[in-house]
Amino acid sequence: MKNASGWLLLLPGLLLANERRFGYSVQTPVLPAGQAEWETSNTLALGPYPAIYGIQQREELEVGVGGSTQASLYLDLESSTSRVPGGGASTASQLDGFSVELKHSLTDPTADALGSALYLELGVRPDELELEGKILLDKTVGPWAAVANAIVEGSWGLQAPDGKGASLEFGELPWELDGGLSYRLAPWASVGAEVRFHEAVEKEDGQWESRAALFAGPVATLSSERLWATLTVLPQLTSEDQSHPSMEVRLLTGLHI
Repeated sequence: MKNASGWLLLLPGLLLANERRFGYSVQTPVLPAGQAEWETSNTLALGPYPAIYGIQQREELEVGVGGSTQASLYLDLESSTSRVPGGGASTASQLDGFSVELKHSLTDPTADALGSALYLELGVRPDELELEGKILLDKTVGPWAAVANAIVEGSWGLQAPDGKGASLEFGELPWELDGGLSYRLAPWASVGAEVRFHEAVEKEDGQWESRAALFAGPVATLSSERLWATLTVLPQLTSEDQSHPSMEVRLLTGLHI
């Protein structure tokens, strides 16, 4: 019991190191001013048809800027392997653009009744702009951590009809609800579960179409003083069509600089 109570006292400090206990859901703590972390995200998506699988990689530099605010810069890369007529497969890779993010913590998940934060991300792609906003809520009690996110994103495609100049056209409005529960087994290990509901609302042939899917599965985290890694496996449980992957697997790694 003495050893258990000792590492439980370390939990607030471990959270301040910006360890992520969830692969998709974002917790509210931010880095202290002047501290930085390098984070890598690799997401494997299986399907949907005709895709066999796709991999999205994000390289992120996070910096604490003070005033309970954290700023981040992302570099996005992706590759996909798809079926082609005749039974073969083709693979394509590309630099998918970059993103900038601001995250502002409002309340603390340990000291206050509920942790809360606001998140804003601007993404610049080769053919579109994306703007994503999140409301983050979480709570930490002893070894337990619970989190919930509400997310909405808008995208504007770059259009150049007849080659007579380019313009931005609103094209998609996906929204998402993420949540999770995690239990810390030891100072260096946590296990839990995550759930993700995603609905894509986009314009096709002048009509707005909606496609939704629900994902849920396990999450596990290993951490040390400067390094951490989180793995989430999310099979799709339900879907209105085949526009979403049948399963997603995400590995996050972080290095405190």
